[in-house]
Amino acid sequence: MPIIARFFHEYGRRKPGGANRNHDILRDMFDCAIAWEHRPDAAGNPGKGIVRYRRPPGGRPLGADNLARLGAVLRQREDKNPVCVAAVRLLPLTRCRPGQIRCLRWCEVKPDRLALGDSKTGPGHVLLGETARERLHGLAETASGEWVFPGGRGDGPLSTNDF
Repeated sequence: MPIIARFFHEYGRRKPGGANRNHDILRDMFDCAIAWEHRPDAAGNPGKGIVRYRRPPGGRPLGADNLARLGAVLRQREDKNPVCVAAVRLLPLTRCRPGQIRCLRWCEVKPDRLALGDSKTGPGHVLLGETARERLHGLAETASGEWVFPGGRGDGPLSTNDF
């Protein structure tokens, strides 16, 4: 067994995600070495043909009991920090990342969707269900700036620490 494959499988037993990432780096390094003629074409890339570890599905949806507990906590804190509570309530309704909701601008809110500009995976659209549209409509009635969830000073979005 070539040394790259042995390294990949031994490391993958402990950290499959790390093994996948290291495999990507090593394979790319050997591709560059071949392209720059530091390694002969005939020798090939020892990282080719290695099957990556499958990634487990990310996260888990909240169950009914966890949603009930979250709702109770949000009701307790609604008077202290209504902006944060409103942002957290919108998260499960849109399945957006926290940063996307925290930095949401009113110009990105359309009648039936969110037209997100720059995000982790690039521009995109998030369709809104009835409950999410109602919540955003309620927020729009009291809005006074460009941010859906303004920060404490009002000159920017909700800060990560506040959120």
